[in-house]
Amino acid sequence: MDNYGFKLNDLESEDIIYHYTSSEIALQYILYSRQLRLSPRNNAIDPIEMMFPDITSGTLAHDDYEMKEIVNGTTEEVKIVEKEIRKRREDVRQLSFCMNNKELENEKPLEYFGCLKPRMWDQYANNYKGVCLAFSLKELRKQLKPDNFIHKKVEYVNYSTLIQNHDRINCNMLYDLGIEKYKAKHFEKIDRDIFRKHEDYLGETEYRVCSYSNNEFVNLKFNDALKAIVISGHNSPYFQQILIDRAKDLNVEYMIFKWKGSGLQINHPEKNYEIQKLIISKEN
Repeated sequence: MDNYGFKLNDLESEDIIYHYTSSEIALQYILYSRQLRLSPRNNAIDPIEMMFPDITSGTLAHDDYEMKEIVNGTTEEVKIVEKEIRKRREDVRQLSFCMNNKELENEKPLEYFGCLKPRMWDQYANNYKGVCLAFSLKELRKQLKPDNFIHKKVEYVNYSTLIQNHDRINCNMLYDLGIEKYKAKHFEKIDRDIFRKHEDYLGETEYRVCSYSNNEFVNLKFNDALKAIVISGHNSPYFQQILIDRAKDLNVEYMIFKWKGSGLQINHPEKNYEIQKLIISKEN
């Protein structure tokens, strides 16, 4: 009998997304405040994300007269637009999740689950000593108001596509459209750029939430979206117990994963039989 209304098999749902973090951050901030935090994009580990693309401008003209007219007509506007583009890039705040691997949906081995990615546990969950929080995307979307957030799957691309992140101000278009319309169009490009990542990260199956803000951080209340706390067994017994107690306080499921020489060990003090059935079903 499931005490919390959320069975382990529910992690197979496409609705479930995962956020990796340290045990300290999970306990002191996320689980305590029931909020997730969007951080400045320029704090990202990926140098392609943290660096600002170059901003240049260009003009095409049939003759010198047309060139002079466009250049003279946009000189001050280019400075204004460049400043606005830079601010737009600086204001990006983002939050990352992992999704289940849809390409493995038919077989659903353990590698299907977004909470079982060793590299993510290593890089984002304090070298296997942290936690992975499972959320319902459907429930989380209720808090993602369109005026404040944009969110979707990350697009994995090669370097030749990432070069397009370059901010080139089209003076011809600026001249024709005016500042406000041109700025809106270029901002659409930035909205696309911030959801691109190099294809070498494809295994992360990332779902990203972004917002633009002058504040250092943007908080996102998750209310009833949290469904499970996946705890690393490499945490100290102290942290494991506190995380279990917090899961019970929040009335959400919990599991304990530990990586050993033979692979992966999953424990739940009250549900080991159910977990073993789940593992066997994935291996056969």
